[in-house]
Amino acid sequence: MNNSTSPRNPAIPAIFTRQMDPSTGKPTDIYTGPSSPNGIATVHIFDPGQGLPLRVEYSTDVVFPDLNHHDMIEIADELAVFADRWSADVIFGSNGDISEVAA
Repeated sequence: MNNSTSPRNPAIPAIFTRQMDPSTGKPTDIYTGPSSPNGIATVHIFDPGQGLPLRVEYSTDVVFPDLNHHDMIEIADELAVFADRWSADVIFGSNGDISEVAA
């Protein structure tokens, strides 16, 4: 669903930027937030509108060529710390009206 005509949900922190649809130039229902320190992961908020709960989603945009065991441990640690720092409970408080999914 495209929420382009919906106002920003006041529960979405200002640090999250509403994404624009490149084909129409209109806002979407996805808000992008901070990335992990090495850019491995990014946190997003999806606003389905119509009073439905906001969703916290995570994405990774990095291709991991030729990793060794040590590299994998470092990446896993960074992802775990990032997910804890930007969980739905941290972003919105534990109000029970937010869901969290892995993208």
